[in-house]
Amino acid sequence: MVIGGIAAVLVLLAAGQRLVQDQLSSPEEPVRELLGLLAEGKADAIADLMGVDSPLMTDAALKDGYTPPDDLAITEVTYGNAAGSEIEDTRRPVRDSAVVDVRIRIGEETSKARIYVRRESVGWLREWELGDRIDGLLGQARLLNAHIDRLELASTVVETGGGSLGGLARRQGEVTLLPGTYTVSVPDTHPLFGGMTTEVVLQPGEQAQRESPFETTELKVKPEAVAEVKSQVSDHLRKCAESTMLNPPGCPFNVDRGGTYRTVEDVEWTIIDEPQIEVSAAPIDSGNVPAVVSTTDPGKAEVEFTYSYGDGDAQKKVVEVSVEGSVRVDKEGEIRWSRSG
Repeated sequence: MVIGGIAAVLVLLAAGQRLVQDQLSSPEEPVRELLGLLAEGKADAIADLMGVDSPLMTDAALKDGYTPPDDLAITEVTYGNAAGSEIEDTRRPVRDSAVVDVRIRIGEETSKARIYVRRESVGWLREWELGDRIDGLLGQARLLNAHIDRLELASTVVETGGGSLGGLARRQGEVTLLPGTYTVSVPDTHPLFGGMTTEVVLQPGEQAQRESPFETTELKVKPEAVAEVKSQVSDHLRKCAESTMLNPPGCPFNVDRGGTYRTVEDVEWTIIDEPQIEVSAAPIDSGNVPAVVSTTDPGKAEVEFTYSYGDGDAQKKVVEVSVEGSVRVDKEGEIRWSRSG
């Protein structure tokens, strides 16, 4: 009887403990704390709470250029089930673990996350804490760009594994990020694309944005870089016009001399109109060629010459001038245009 009485007391104590636990703590509490930190963009606290080590999940990294999600809400709590029960009707909820479903809205898009929580393993009044699994809350990003060696994400400059200064792009590891809206910029110091800025919405979960935003956003070559390339093209055309040959080597214009055995003299070239060119970002898969030159409106060049054996009359011909080529940045950071075609 004594043993039975003790057992009954223990059962009552356990039930009372559980009742007190349920009244003082709920599975939503650690999740509410987490969502409150996320709403304020408290990256340091979130990283510590979730045990995440990411260079972009710090308060300093997100000081500027980051906007948290618009709306965060708990939608459902589901307790775990007793292990080993084969009969559905006899299963009883395991009150020491639960899954908390969360709704996250960023702009016009709504996503969901599942956050696993559990009771603390020791103590008389065991409160709820975050579990080991948080599915779909944090985003993943792969910061990669073949043309740019570094990007500024929010308030942090990060290496991208590519860029004309670094050779061919190298795949870098993914970094963990808070969901939200990020400002992404090319540092002003970049010779070709410096100063470009865009916004990227990083949705939560495994399907989040995984590439550098400038992989899919058209890069714009900055005006001073375009001016430099045009100056180099003009210098090239001027030097070509100094040639005394009908087919100046490495030049974008030439004329046929009118026969295999005919020779000419007194060749004089004149650039009538320079071609109108465009300097634009090269396709991302073009390796270490970040920008290309193309002609939007051909120019004109005139050549005057005489045949060495003829009547001595001057010959005149006008030809179109088109310029193509690639633009790179050398080791000294100088822009270099190279003609092709």
